[in-house]
Amino acid sequence: MNRYNIDLFAIPSNAVRVLTRPSDFFRHMPRAGGFIEPLVFMVSMGVLSGLLRAVINILEFRLLAGIGKAVATFLFVPITIGLFGFLLASALFILWMILGSQQSYQTSYRCVAYMSALTPVITVLSIVPFLGGIAGFALMIVFIVVVSVEVHDIPAQRAMLFFGILGLILVLGLGLRLRL
Repeated sequence: MNRYNIDLFAIPSNAVRVLTRPSDFFRHMPRAGGFIEPLVFMVSMGVLSGLLRAVINILEFRLLAGIGKAVATFLFVPITIGLFGFLLASALFILWMILGSQQSYQTSYRCVAYMSALTPVITVLSIVPFLGGIAGFALMIVFIVVVSVEVHDIPAQRAMLFFGILGLILVLGLGLRLRL
């Protein structure tokens, strides 16, 4: 343990719990406790994803891309993940407030940080062209719905409808942009 009481050895077990029992994990997740612990978790998941991407690049015989990705993982991932986490938490905080959540921004940030356990999974899914991206995006929407229900007390049907439609709009919008 360090001075922030962050148990680095708990990161892998927390990631497994998020992925295997998301409803249970988020239902019992502390709603407060600061930003440092979830930030460390999120950065760890980002570094793991970056390293997985580097290995995938090397296995695809893109050695220079793999080495470049490994270096970038250690130089840029912590900053990028940190900033992206706060921005995504802000966007979801606003959406959850619209849906009736009474939770704080800190709680929303903690949700986003622990949902980052999906990033290594999504990185591996990205090996499969097109379908991997769709599966990863769908998985992310499912987790957002779970968090909406378990943490933000939003009725399941409302969360599924809202985030399902929002996800569909994003997919269609991205699909149209890719064709242009």
